[in-house]
Amino acid sequence: FNAKDLELTVSTKDLGIRRTLFRLLKFHQIIAKAAETSATELCLSLSGPLSIFDGAPSYGLRSANFFPHILNLPKFRLTAKIKTPKGIAELTVSELNKLKSHYQRKNAFVPEEFNTVLEEFNKKQEKISMALSAEMLHLGRQNFCLPDFTLSIPGTKERLHIELFH
Repeated sequence: FNAKDLELTVSTKDLGIRRTLFRLLKFHQIIAKAAETSATELCLSLSGPLSIFDGAPSYGLRSANFFPHILNLPKFRLTAKIKTPKGIAELTVSELNKLKSHYQRKNAFVPEEFNTVLEEFNKKQEKISMALSAEMLHLGRQNFCLPDFTLSIPGTKERLHIELFH
């Protein structure tokens, strides 16, 4: 409730884990800026309750409800700058602390229909191939997309991303 800034670093290339994380951020209405700092590392700047809402209890409660989901990530580091009576303190938590969440781990869900679409498309198309997407696309500012499919033309760098539900 007294955090000004929260930095969450998630070390995984697994798009399913990233999709689940972004879905949970949206569900809990947490404001975040995302940046990929390497091929496997994703850095999220989360607005703490004291940063923009000046201690709004509802945002603090949403942040507190989101925190146990972070504990379910396989490899993470969360750093929070916390306002105390003596100044600003820094708290860092990671998977090494072995904290346990009371939430069940959410696995990414790939609908059966996706596999059917992939199979049928690739059977009928010779010049274009379709695969489940493995990329996170930055759309500018705080917008990002985790597309469902990527179409590509073998032998070229051209790709088209398709997002169906979000």
